[in-house]
Amino acid sequence: TLNGGELKTYKNGSSNVCGGTLNYRVYASGDAPGAFTALALPFSADLGNGDQQWAASGAGIDLLGALTPGDYTLELYWEAEGNDGDPAGCGEQKYDSNFGNNFTATFSIVVPGCTDPNYQEYDAAATTDDGSCTTLIDPCENALVLGSIEVELSTTTLTAEDGSATLTVTAGTPTSLTLSGINGAADYTIAQPGAIDGIAAGSYSVMATDANSCTSNTLMLIMPYSLCCDCGVSDEDSDGLCDDVDNCTDKTATNYADPANGACTY
Repeated sequence: TLNGGELKTYKNGSSNVCGGTLNYRVYASGDAPGAFTALALPFSADLGNGDQQWAASGAGIDLLGALTPGDYTLELYWEAEGNDGDPAGCGEQKYDSNFGNNFTATFSIVVPGCTDPNYQEYDAAATTDDGSCTTLIDPCENALVLGSIEVELSTTTLTAEDGSATLTVTAGTPTSLTLSGINGAADYTIAQPGAIDGIAAGSYSVMATDANSCTSNTLMLIMPYSLCCDCGVSDEDSDGLCDDVDNCTDKTATNYADPANGACTY
């Protein structure tokens, strides 16, 4: 609030002072300054020896007004009207203007609040952080939920990678799908959105990941091959292979997935 100002002038017997003025303006730093506003400084006191005081203290001018948050400059100078050669004259101006540079002060308007969008207290209007950011938002909360993954086409042979599946996502948007092989099956990473195909027979743990590296719940996928289980051996352990248990899970073994299901031989 600008309440006014004070100006001291001097006059001798052959000169006169008629009044004082405080000129001011406020502008955003970096913007072109606007026009000055004049605040009259009425006569206040005779100080003796030709000195006079001109002052105002109750103007109550709101310098902030409708200013938005940012950096500002207050610029001002003083002006006295009088006459050097006429003890009753006016019309001449004298200035106190910091040698033509005017007097300036800078200030900032800020809105305190939480400025970090990663916190629940985030305030988009805040311009300076006041330490109120306390509750960190979990980016993975309810981010990804898989409903199911179902076989669409089984593989044509035990080793062929031509099986496909369909994924149902009930929440979130996955960017990749990881099929982790169980009992010797291969691992797959499939970009999403995209077709879930090129999978070999086997049992898989399925998990999705989104753009924030948040992971989903885990689903199970059994990818059978076309002969399973018509080869006379039941798929007792539900891994898509025609056997009751898996005594040999090394695909490099000569008897991998042999219905006889003995220990691996090479």
